[in-house]
Amino acid sequence: MNAFHLMIPSGDLPPFPEVPREKASDLRIVLDAQWDDYMSEIPQKAIIGDGNLMFFKPALDKNQLLREVDMHLRIHEAGLQDTLKVSNLHSIVVSTDGKMTIGLLFDLIPSPEDSLYSYKNSALASEHHAIWKQQITDTVTQLHAHDLVWGDVHPGNIVIDTSFNAWVVDFGGGSIVEFVPRKKRETKEGDWQGAGKIFDEWIFESDD
Repeated sequence: MNAFHLMIPSGDLPPFPEVPREKASDLRIVLDAQWDDYMSEIPQKAIIGDGNLMFFKPALDKNQLLREVDMHLRIHEAGLQDTLKVSNLHSIVVSTDGKMTIGLLFDLIPSPEDSLYSYKNSALASEHHAIWKQQITDTVTQLHAHDLVWGDVHPGNIVIDTSFNAWVVDFGGGSIVEFVPRKKRETKEGDWQGAGKIFDEWIFESDD
């Protein structure tokens, strides 16, 4: 499979002049052997021209990409990009001729695991539960204060960094009904319901 086979015609998207472009041909892909599903053939990380390692999110869905970029622009306009524990948008990845949009690059959160899913019902979850819950609560509170909605709250969109801080990722929208009912998706109420489900119930549940 071509790692960059998922593309959206750039002409179908707003110009987003505020967001830099990176040509796919200028990136070096970092393959992650631990992924064992269909996503294993889609790059998760890429090295850009200055040598920095970034997180790559493919353009799987036009509406999700539009929401993601719009949310990050609004976060920047609100002056929150350096205060929130959020992986900031770095650039849009395009084909060499710029006619196709391939995905987005984000600042990489240094993390020993993929997401909060790796910490369910663990000793580390018990140890850090209070601070993780507070950090996510603080992030959601600041977002909502600027009429910004996270929109897709579930453990896979919470990343724990190497210092055991909780970060919010993915503003593309949608929902997993285990955490946010569809009728409350992409709403402030849904954000709080999802966060409550994660930290008051799910994180301590046993899979047995």
